[in-house]
Amino acid sequence: MEKSAFLRDDNAVSPVIGVVLLVGISVMTMALVGSLVLTQGGIIQPTPDIDVDYVEQEDDNVSVVVTSLIGTSSVDEDDFEFRVDGQEACGAWDSSNGVGVGDRMNITGYADGGDCADLDDTSSIAVILDEGSQSELLSTYDVRDEGAGEGGEGGESEGESTFTVSVNSYDETVTEGEQVIFDVTIENTGEETDSQNIELEIVNDETGESEVIDQTEVELSSGESTDIELTWETDDGDSGEDDQRSYSATISGEDDHETGLVVQVEDNESTTDEPVSFDVLTVDVSEFDNQDDTVAIDIEYELSGALDDAEVEVAAEVDYHGGKGDDNKESKEIQDTDGTVLFILDVENRQDEIDVDGVIDGEKCSVTGIEGGDSGVDVC
Repeated sequence: MEKSAFLRDDNAVSPVIGVVLLVGISVMTMALVGSLVLTQGGIIQPTPDIDVDYVEQEDDNVSVVVTSLIGTSSVDEDDFEFRVDGQEACGAWDSSNGVGVGDRMNITGYADGGDCADLDDTSSIAVILDEGSQSELLSTYDVRDEGAGEGGEGGESEGESTFTVSVNSYDETVTEGEQVIFDVTIENTGEETDSQNIELEIVNDETGESEVIDQTEVELSSGESTDIELTWETDDGDSGEDDQRSYSATISGEDDHETGLVVQVEDNESTTDEPVSFDVLTVDVSEFDNQDDTVAIDIEYELSGALDDAEVEVAAEVDYHGGKGDDNKESKEIQDTDGTVLFILDVENRQDEIDVDGVIDGEKCSVTGIEGGDSGVDVC
């Protein structure tokens, strides 16, 4: 029997299979290498290109503003580090979902032993981008420095005016309603004549509310100084519920300021209502007449203290001799600090007694027993 052509073909298929296997092995090898690189070493992302600028605010606060952000749309707030003279800065971003272009960090001072110390004209601010394994100094800024920016050197320009503020004296503890007078010296240490507005700002330490209480315009020639007075009427503040309240004062000009001024304001005890009491309580009882079963009781009183919310009464009661019958009692509320009250009460005989009371907020001030016919008796 003759063999078929297929069986007589001696060409092998192994070269095709080899090529397929080679391609498969190469793909698997590259996939393994890529996986190792991604999982072990990670992909190093380039640091975003960030530009910041500085805006000096009132009260010597400085805002750091993001002006440019290349390579990402936003940066986590925790990736920024702010240092003032090498110490951690105090402040907060005005953003809540990452930092983008236009967002601000308002720096109010720096951590100093747990407290936040104010910035001054020698403070240097550094902005650092810290992403864990990488950190980069973005910029530095010298407070009140004309040459702001990285590596900038500041200094007073020749010919400028500079006003310094020095507080000489003030009352640290006052009674509410009294004035606090701050005696302040202002000096122009610059080289030109200038005028500046000097302000007194008061901050309620309990509520955090602040207000410019007093201010004055000062004009000085180069090297000239003058003394001024800034006044605070303490009743301008909230009285609150405490017997003593603390207020912080700041006196500032355009170039200088003085803080750390604390005023304790105590409640004015003289305004507290004096307790009400009966100074004089005299009783005049008319003569008892057997033909008439009533007597007139004329009571004259004099009080000390302010009535205001107190409930003050004068009461008269007949105590029947031998306890026969119900006692006959009347009372009248009084609104004046002195005057007279008249009662007409039923009695039975001369042995009946009349009790007259001064009553303040439900408590008897004084009690006396007066027989019918007696008069001119001091009770209090």
